[in-house]
Parts: sequence; C-alpha cells; structure tokens
Amino acid sequence: MLIRVLCLAATATSVSFLAEARPAHIKPFSVTVSHIQSGDATLPGGNELARQSTNLELSAGARFSQNWVAGLSVGADWLDYSTRTPLAYSMGWDEIQRYHAGVFVRYQANEHWSFMAAPKLQYAWADGANRSDAISYGVVMSGMYRFDSGNTLGLGVAYLNDIEEVRTIPYLAIDWKLTERWSIANPFQAGFSGPAGLELRYDLSDEWQFGLGNSRRTTRFLTTLKGEEAAELEEWVGFGRATWQMNDAMTLSALAGFYFDSELEVGRVKQELDSQAAVALAVKFAF
Repeated sequence: MLIRVLCLAATATSVSFLAEARPAHIKPFSVTVSHIQSGDATLPGGNELARQSTNLELSAGARFSQNWVAGLSVGADWLDYSTRTPLAYSMGWDEIQRYHAGVFVRYQANEHWSFMAAPKLQYAWADGANRSDAISYGVVMSGMYRFDSGNTLGLGVAYLNDIEEVRTIPYLAIDWKLTERWSIANPFQAGFSGPAGLELRYDLSDEWQFGLGNSRRTTRFLTTLKGEEAAELEEWVGFGRATWQMNDAMTLSALAGFYFDSELEVGRVKQELDSQAAVALAVKFAF
C-alpha cells in the first residue's frame, strides 16, 4: 500500500516547495510525531468502528548547488481499527503497521521553472499477514511554475504500484497568496487531514497560523482474509487547524474535523461508513 494516493504526490511536491522557499537559517533536519483519534462510525448491521494512529517521520533535505535540492524521509505508523463486535474479516486489525521511505530530487531550471522526482517505498500489513507481500512503491514527477508574485502552480503525475492494484493519477499543486495574511495551498501539515486537497490559511502573526480545508484519503493494507486480501478505506476529510510556532526548533499543530463519504472495501466487498469526528495533535522538532 501507498496510502493516501494523492498524499504521496502532494507530500513530495510540498517538500520541493519548502526546499525552494526555505530561508538559510531554517534547520535541514526534522522529526514529526503525531497522534490521531476518531470517534465511532456505524457499520451496516449496527456495529461500530473506532480508529486511532500514532505516526513518526524523520526527514532531511539539503541544497547541493544553485540548481539542485535533494532530501529523504523515513517513517512509521501504528494504526488501531477497533469494532464493538468483532468482524469476521478484521482479525488483527488492532495491530496495523506501516513503514515507508522516500527520496526527492528537485532541479531549478531558472527563476520560474522547477522539476521534481520523488520515488517512495512502503510496507503496510495487519497483524498475521505476510509483511513481505505488503510492499508498495511509486514515483511522483512534476513541473512547477513560480510567478513573479511568488505564487506557485504545479502539474504532475503519481504512478503507484499498490497492493493488488496499480494507479496513475494526475494532480495539481498550489501555493497562492491572496492577501498579506490569506493564502490557498495544499494542506501539508501533519495530522489526520493528510496533505492532499486544499486549505484556506490565515496568518495571524509570525507565531500563529489557522487553516480550514478538506482532502481525499485512501488507506490500503494487507489483511489475513482469504489467504491475504487487501483492505482499503477511502474517504473525504474536512478539518480546521491551528499551528503555533513555539520557537525556531518546535512547532505544535492541533486539528479537529470529521471523515465523511467513507467506504471500506475488503476484497470485493464494500461497506459504507457513517461520518466520524476526529482530532489530531502533531509536534515537529527541527534541528
């Protein structure tokens, strides 16, 4: 599984944006820890599903010349899908593990155009499944144009060889300043929203930023059902965010919102889920 199909594209693009815009004093290494907690969602038949996850990501980036920027990231996620009444196909779903690693390379052709490539490798499996069969890989390629105003638009494509499924998805990346304080961008902050989608941002000060947006998520992992079938949860997320830049080294983000239009597919069986409220807290350390 490469979860959050568009998140891979947006994450890789966001890293290239940050590398391009990063002031010289910003530290090149970071560690992000986040926890996501949802309420209960009603399944067909009256059962209820609750989800939570803990996420850890380490990243590094560096400029090697006037034209070249590169970096890498590694991460681990621990997910818990709990139901009030055990499901026949959910054995072990309270212990879902996901590990991923990726690199990115960006080439700045001139003051306006830049091009990026970002391959990624991931393993995701429920307890009891064969982790060696839970591999996914993909690559994102894009071209981005920075206007004289500093606003940026990008077009790209994400190729994902997912568990039991291959996807090729185009995407749009944006970082557009509307006024001195208001802007529209992809939601790159850590949290349950994921980075894909659009977010309206308001910069109250150098320390405080607020956001309101939505995004599309796809979560896929290997299960033990029928000898090992993939499970996939696809949904929309609406959220509000508050971020506090505590100092040069530490950032704290709090998010609240809800999952909606959710669909759980296991093998060829699909079930719709009711909306779920969710909250998230993320801490980022830079050094």
